[in-house]
Amino acid sequence: MVYVSGYHVNIGIYNILAGSKDVIFSDALNHASIIDGLKLSKAKKVIFKHNDLADLESKLKKAKNF
Repeated sequence: MVYVSGYHVNIGIYNILAGSKDVIFSDALNHASIIDGLKLSKAKKVIFKHNDLADLESKLKKAKNF
């Protein structure tokens, strides 16, 4: 695929890579275009605190229940 900008990649790629049975972990301070792309995907979204690996690890452990 060829996209004309990074914004278009972020809006379009998550629908291709993730479906309704997937979980995407996202940093709380991701760029707005990534957040928009995640909203458009059918995947479950889990937001972890910015650069907080302990929070991410905690949420990854809980994700086993999804």
